[in-house]
Amino acid sequence: MRRLLLNRIVNHILLNYFNILKENPTNLYRFQSIGRLINLIGSNCNGLISRPNMLTPLLAFSLTVYAKFDEKDEEKKLFERADKLFNENKFDSMVELLKSNPSWEDNNEVTWRLARCYYHQLKYRSDKGSPEYMEVLKGSLALIEKSLEINSNCGPAHKWASIILDEYSTVQGTKVRIGNLLKIKGHMEKAIEYSPKDPTVYYLLGEWHYGCSSVTWVERNLAKIIYGSLPEASYETALELFEQAEKIEPGFYSKNQIMIAKTLLALNREKDKATDHLKAIVTKYKGSKKWADAEAYKEATTLLSKIGEQVPS
Repeated sequence: MRRLLLNRIVNHILLNYFNILKENPTNLYRFQSIGRLINLIGSNCNGLISRPNMLTPLLAFSLTVYAKFDEKDEEKKLFERADKLFNENKFDSMVELLKSNPSWEDNNEVTWRLARCYYHQLKYRSDKGSPEYMEVLKGSLALIEKSLEINSNCGPAHKWASIILDEYSTVQGTKVRIGNLLKIKGHMEKAIEYSPKDPTVYYLLGEWHYGCSSVTWVERNLAKIIYGSLPEASYETALELFEQAEKIEPGFYSKNQIMIAKTLLALNREKDKATDHLKAIVTKYKGSKKWADAEAYKEATTLLSKIGEQVPS
């Protein structure tokens, strides 16, 4: 009787486990290791299982799911290491790590990171527009396009597509840049759609609105030829987007703070607030070796001098 009862209990556990795992494979993580799972199903049953034919498919299914999630976990760790190397400006090591993935060319998470890396390396070069510079930029653009071919719903890929395409268009000249304005904006809007919690994408779209609102007479007339008129944009929308970015992550990017100050000045509004922003940037980023922060510091000092304000020492 005891043997029969234990037999029924074990069979019941196996059947329920199998059904739960089929519905949601992540339930496998309830087990600390695959060894513990095997012990649960087999070694502790002492021959009491009346349906041994169930054990093989169940165990095979469990091992397959475990391997799949273990692979995903390893990939996640690889991307975390790659992002850390990027933040430390160790670009060569990052490229080597990402390309250690045998199928890196078909992985959109790898290709957009490589595109970002190659583009970012250009920021430290002084030969903008040279054949060598353009070769790297075109390679970066090709990679980001490949990433979007693999997965068109990837927010980071759309974000870097907008940045890289904007740089490529700028180097090509005013006509090309104006011709790509709406395409660049489209990538920014897709980036917001797929990565709504990333403050950088709001900054980028804000900068787009600011730039379109600040065009020169020549650019305005070129836009009329290409589009019939300039794409719709405003300083007001730009300011809303910069402030939205700050709400998501305060102080996330020095240049977003610069753009808030510049937009307030362009609107001829809250000059004191704009001045406070600029002075805070000078104080915070003085001596920074980070490219964006150093650029923000330089621009803040220039703007303060321009509006007749003293630059903090």
